[in-house]
Amino acid sequence: LLKFTNIEYHKLLLIMSDVDKNNSNYIRNFISTNKLDESIDIIETVSQYKLKAYYQKSTVYVFPSLSETFGLTTIEAMACGVPVIVSDCSSMPEINGDAALYFDPNNPEDIANKIKFVLQSEEERCRLIKKGIERIQNYTWQKTARKMINLIEAQVGT
Repeated sequence: LLKFTNIEYHKLLLIMSDVDKNNSNYIRNFISTNKLDESIDIIETVSQYKLKAYYQKSTVYVFPSLSETFGLTTIEAMACGVPVIVSDCSSMPEINGDAALYFDPNNPEDIANKIKFVLQSEEERCRLIKKGIERIQNYTWQKTARKMINLIEAQVGT
């Protein structure tokens, strides 16, 4: 669905663990069968340093998860100044607020359209980057520590 006719070249980088062999094999076979090897790279193991570099070199971060308790990678991408496009389900809207663009993870056309929109709109990319930098301020160690202290103090006081 993401066939680009403009001059810019985009390559999809899938960083995925091989935890679910069936899904991993399905994805690899799909890429091979559809002759997408030139457009998609799969990386299984990435150090934190390399991961940061991948984020920083990305045009957009897409997170099509169907179920997350937090979704730390979207916050990591925002911290690296990358626009985020993410599923509109589970905790994602709560975690990412207005700093991400949302799609239906069960609708490939919706995902492709949101990716195209962000790739083609410098204004939207800049808006998402700015909102992302603002959003990550909610997730500092200091704020987390303060919330824990308040929680403990509330429990001790009762």
